[in-house]
Amino acid sequence: MKMNKKYILGAIGWLTGFLIYNLVLFVLIGGVQTTPSFWCSYLFVLVAFGMQLLVTFLVYGKNGIIPRDLFLGYPISRSAGVYLVVELVAASIIMLFPACDIKLAFVIQILILGVEIVFLVSGLLAKDHAEKMEEKENQQVFFVRNLSTDVAALLPYAQDAGLQKDLKSLAEELRYSDPVSHEALAQMENYLINQIAYLGACLREGRSQEATPLCNDIRNALKERNAKCKILK
Repeated sequence: MKMNKKYILGAIGWLTGFLIYNLVLFVLIGGVQTTPSFWCSYLFVLVAFGMQLLVTFLVYGKNGIIPRDLFLGYPISRSAGVYLVVELVAASIIMLFPACDIKLAFVIQILILGVEIVFLVSGLLAKDHAEKMEEKENQQVFFVRNLSTDVAALLPYAQDAGLQKDLKSLAEELRYSDPVSHEALAQMENYLINQIAYLGACLREGRSQEATPLCNDIRNALKERNAKCKILK
């Protein structure tokens, strides 16, 4: 997957931050005792930095932030950033107190990590659901637009001016029809598909006298379908 340049730069920034953190921790401070609680906290810091990078690469592509990358209006990746900051603060405090019991250090940080995992998993599930809904909606919109295109393509076969007007009107009605479908409308939509296919066959075979009644029948079926769409919402 091609990554947006700014997210690559962001990942480099997080890695740079990790190096600076290690520099401050092991070189500038230097005198901190490396107790079991210290290494426990350091391990959780590594997890926090790793999660930030992982979420950045998993969530975002070349299009950047889009609505489905939000959970309750909140960017999914930002939760990893917040977790990193909270973990750095908690870990640093524990590291500066060598007497801190390792069990307490572990419990505090595992709780922080647990909250982040719950939020992150919920966000990714919501993202996956939004992607599936968007794909389904796109397919439904394509269904309506495809029928409109099929009808518009029949115009050259209509020799009668009145029939051409009917076809243009039908194509417009299809174009602006409700794109949101429902399982209960499957039979009706299949009927529309079959009738439009039959309309095309009539026009191509020169049976124009059958076309006008078919246009009216399709228009009526379309109106019924759109009315039921509103009821089923």
